[in-house]
Amino acid sequence: MSGNPQLLYAVKYFIHKANPKGKYFNHTSFNKLLIELYLRLKEKGLDIKLPYCWYRHGGLVDSPVFQSVTGIPLTLFAPPDKSVISIPKLPIPEDISDGEARLIQEETQGLLAEHPTRDYLEYNQQERYVNLNYQRAPLKFQVEFRRSLIPHLEYLNNRNLLHRGHNSAVSDPWSIRTIDRDEELDLMVRPVSLDLSVDDQHRVIQQLDNLVRIYPREEMRELHRAYLKWDDTFRLAIKHQENLLNQANDFWEIFAYLLRVKFNDNIHEERIREWQEIFEKELIAYREKLENTRDRLLELEARDVPYDIENDKTLKKLMTISREMALER
Repeated sequence: MSGNPQLLYAVKYFIHKANPKGKYFNHTSFNKLLIELYLRLKEKGLDIKLPYCWYRHGGLVDSPVFQSVTGIPLTLFAPPDKSVISIPKLPIPEDISDGEARLIQEETQGLLAEHPTRDYLEYNQQERYVNLNYQRAPLKFQVEFRRSLIPHLEYLNNRNLLHRGHNSAVSDPWSIRTIDRDEELDLMVRPVSLDLSVDDQHRVIQQLDNLVRIYPREEMRELHRAYLKWDDTFRLAIKHQENLLNQANDFWEIFAYLLRVKFNDNIHEERIREWQEIFEKELIAYREKLENTRDRLLELEARDVPYDIENDKTLKKLMTISREMALER
């Protein structure tokens, strides 16, 4: 007997209705639609207690907690690197009321009716379901950073690679590799110049200005100082036009580690403590990497400006004042 029969029935009925012909059903769309079903049921008064968190690409159902509350591994329904399974036979409700079963059926059918072509089964439509999921995102900063800044930098990066003759560059954000492996390894260890126009730089700076205004200082206070240093470093990187996408992705990754700690539903305390420990460990490594990047960019900056000891003292004083004012805001 499941410890959460409502959740188990909802998952089975959803899979049965979503993919009746047993086509390939990708994990991304499955996760996003299942979370949307959970939230709609909760709004109607039925809490099936789906365990999920906000992470790198939006909401993510947590497999270990799912198994602990249902007694069944989530991988039974969504095997790693394979399609979500099909359930041709209509699932039978067990240990739930007729009213609960009926509500699950109605909300599932209503949700899927909004997607009559079943495009959630198509690989190239995953982005649409991430967008659907992000309409529920808890933080505006999260949406602007992951769904605006990073895609814009991906566009600039791919445009630059195409101009340089890397025909394998693509704009598909779900592609595992956008350039040849040898080139990818090379780009990881050397700066990448983007040849940004003044307009390109201005638009990215506008995005940064907006992000500074909406950063969630209360909710994500543990990362605020690191964010301010990242912002300052990133503006230097724009000036010297190098590794912008890598630096944005690095910050997003550490942000996502904290995001799942702060924004989750039906996750056990021990699981959250585990995530907190991972975040604290990763933050130490991230700060060191950011400091190294900043030092290198400041060296580039120094080459562009003739050294003057008085100017150097004044600059350091202004940077200290600026940082203190930012932290007091």
